[in-house]
Amino acid sequence: MSQQYTITIAPLAEQHFEALAQLTVRPEQEEFAVPDALALAQQLAPSERPFVMLHNDQLAGFFFVDLNYAALHDFCPDNGAGVRMVMVDRAFQGQGVATQALTQLPQWMQRFYPDIAVLYLTVNCRNPGAYRCYEKCGYQDTGALYSGGPVGPQHIMSCLIR
Repeated sequence: MSQQYTITIAPLAEQHFEALAQLTVRPEQEEFAVPDALALAQQLAPSERPFVMLHNDQLAGFFFVDLNYAALHDFCPDNGAGVRMVMVDRAFQGQGVATQALTQLPQWMQRFYPDIAVLYLTVNCRNPGAYRCYEKCGYQDTGALYSGGPVGPQHIMSCLIR
């Protein structure tokens, strides 16, 4: 039987850097993840807001929200934002970490970014585990595919905030 964790999300802070540098995924997920989450987080644009997924004070995962997503992707409306690079450390995978974190995100967005009405993400067509996770979190497949990803076509999914 697997252990269940209680997860919270928080903006990335300097205190998380060491743990973020150690974040790893399973070998079969490496093609869908960045090799160095800390380097990515330190290179984000001002419109890209990094978040951590925490179990107590322990870093369990990472993602960022791109507030400029609509300018980069024609499938995203002006009042939309993008959820990108969702990564859960291999030690926490299969425990509902991403599901809990992404289920909390719409409420967080409504509170701190009230102009955002919908979240979008893309998920590789060869990553059914992530696809199912996003469905559990309330994301719906738009029926369209994004072909600009580095490792093949991706489903476009969205989640209404309000």
